[in-house]
Amino acid sequence: MQCYAYRAPDPLLVGDRWKDMWLERLEGSKLILDEWLSHQRFDDFWKHGSIGQNYNDVKIPCLVISGWADAYKNAPPDTAENLPGVAKAINGPWVHKYPHFAYPHPRADFHKEALRWWDRWLKNEPNGAEDIPDYRAYISQNVRPSRWREHEEGRWVKEQHWPSPEISNQTWFLNPDHGLSLNAGSTEELSICSPEDTGIECGEVFALKPDAETPGDQRIDDAGSLVFETGVLDQAVEILGRTRLSLKVAIDAPLGNLAVRLIDVHPDGVSHRVSYGVLNLAHRNGNETPEKMVPGKTEDVTIVLDEAGYRFLPGHQIRVSISTAYWPLIMPSPYHVTASIPFGVDAALSLPVRKTSTLATDRRDEVDMPLPDNPDPLPHYKEISPSSVDRWVRKGLSKNETQYNVIEDSGETEVPEHGLRHRYLRSENWTINPETPEGATARSSWTCWMSRGDWSIRLETEVRMTMKADCFEISGDLKAFESDQQIFVRSFNKMVERDHM
Repeated sequence: MQCYAYRAPDPLLVGDRWKDMWLERLEGSKLILDEWLSHQRFDDFWKHGSIGQNYNDVKIPCLVISGWADAYKNAPPDTAENLPGVAKAINGPWVHKYPHFAYPHPRADFHKEALRWWDRWLKNEPNGAEDIPDYRAYISQNVRPSRWREHEEGRWVKEQHWPSPEISNQTWFLNPDHGLSLNAGSTEELSICSPEDTGIECGEVFALKPDAETPGDQRIDDAGSLVFETGVLDQAVEILGRTRLSLKVAIDAPLGNLAVRLIDVHPDGVSHRVSYGVLNLAHRNGNETPEKMVPGKTEDVTIVLDEAGYRFLPGHQIRVSISTAYWPLIMPSPYHVTASIPFGVDAALSLPVRKTSTLATDRRDEVDMPLPDNPDPLPHYKEISPSSVDRWVRKGLSKNETQYNVIEDSGETEVPEHGLRHRYLRSENWTINPETPEGATARSSWTCWMSRGDWSIRLETEVRMTMKADCFEISGDLKAFESDQQIFVRSFNKMVERDHM
């Protein structure tokens, strides 16, 4: 975002004013991360952009669409449930892209969905848009982590009303023998102190491609987790909604995190993350007024996992994994925490199970979601240089540190209608010691090139963060170039105190 926010205006749009406008924009530049980290509670800074603060303020019909690999997957069912007027929801198998060109397949005809909606509510055409099911969702199944997921196995289903009377919360118990069962076993306390680099197969928050941006095989992260799983399923278990895990937990420090993953274990052991949830334990009673934990004191907590639609097939197993770290997806707590949790009757997983037939031939709950007419709707730009991406983890045994690295080059392309060429180069590095969160670092560097004819600009940004026990040390650089001549430079340095994080 630091690079995107301060790009140059296009002279074709604003004329000769482009440079003055760019310099004015650059003079007003600030470290965006500073502003975000300055609001570590759910305060007015975050509330102003959320309709969830008062759903009754929304007076218009809403159609809300997302996908299982998108960070906004909770929004469609939330709005369908809470808006006072007509509200409909769609969740597909997709990354953070429009449904008519998103991966994984199957896609959906976004244009027809949108036009029907707008025709009904903007033109008052009686096309039945208000009668479509409240929630249409893709129920994935048999998904295997892969480095390119072209298609996701599953089917589209409908819930005419949301919340649905066809979904019931089914309680499964996490037992001390590491079983996940409909029956609670005897109560016994287990402890977990995850290596701080637990989480390297987490994927991105906003996956844009169905490659290594999506979660990988979870067995790597399970090595640093408490793991509970069912026996081999003899019939399918199908869920749609948000899974919840209720626990009693004590930690040996005032601050700490818990991460919970819901996993589909294939017969050969390959493990796909279906959903996950994280909780900063200081926020156990809400995000507005966090409270530190009292070391050694047991507290009741509930971790709410993200929305998911999934069918666990016969022959597979359901796994729940609990860790005290989930790096680099979330920042580590200031402490290398040990969590003590009594398992048995007090460790209850609530699965939103659909009352659907276990027979694969029963299609009564399915809904038709037509594919787009054009299977390749995006324009094809002239390629000047190819794109490339690499993502890797390096374990430094001598220094005892783990590095997570990303290098992505968009390649240079030219827009045929007006000849603008552009290219982005992204480089990220996240480093942590598995035995301590102290001194963990993050660096994000971006370079943007734009050119047309003899006009060219380049913008370089870098943002760095070091996590200390009591603060976040953040710094950054911004450099702007016209025809390879530097015309602006600015550096940033800031210390932001931790606020229950």
